[in-house]
Amino acid sequence: MLKKVVSLVLVILMLASFTACEFTLPMQKPAEPAEKTFETGKITSNSYESEFLGIGCRLESPWVFKTEEEMMETNKESLALVGDDYANAIKNAKIVYEMMATKGNGDSININLEKVSADVSAKTYLSLSMSSVKTALSNIGLKNINAETGTTQFIGREFDCIFINGKINGVMLYEVLVAMRVGDYMANITIGSVVDNNCSQYLSCFYAL
Repeated sequence: MLKKVVSLVLVILMLASFTACEFTLPMQKPAEPAEKTFETGKITSNSYESEFLGIGCRLESPWVFKTEEEMMETNKESLALVGDDYANAIKNAKIVYEMMATKGNGDSININLEKVSADVSAKTYLSLSMSSVKTALSNIGLKNINAETGTTQFIGREFDCIFINGKINGVMLYEVLVAMRVGDYMANITIGSVVDNNCSQYLSCFYAL
């Protein structure tokens, strides 16, 4: 039963992180050139660091990071990329899969970036995504869903986020989705924890660069 819950949690985390692409953000004036040039983060066996996002995360065993090669393959599949022009494709991608780490019990952390229009704040972004997030979680089988926007501490600062909890196959699932605007992108940092709510503990594993 736990293995089934773990598999479902991974799907739920992906849905919760990427549902932003299912709605259309309000039309805004054209984005000004980003202050930073996007580049993917660096992943080792126990850490992730992104100069572009200005954040890092260190996780010890039993956490396991997807490797840079695995994240590249995930992005290639998303882009339906055929050929070797990965650098150009990722630069122009609407959604970028940036990092994913998991524990055997189903707890997970992942980051994706979505290109958004200028002047779309994290708070607006999360408010617009709320309905899609609830629908996606309901469709995958999460019951008794509670979801609300708020703020949380992350890398020593306060960020807008969505708090989520519900039950899947009788097991409690807790999530926090933190949104962070960087240049032309909205970074979504999604923390998932099953049975017990360890989301705050996992958020504290991140640090500013």
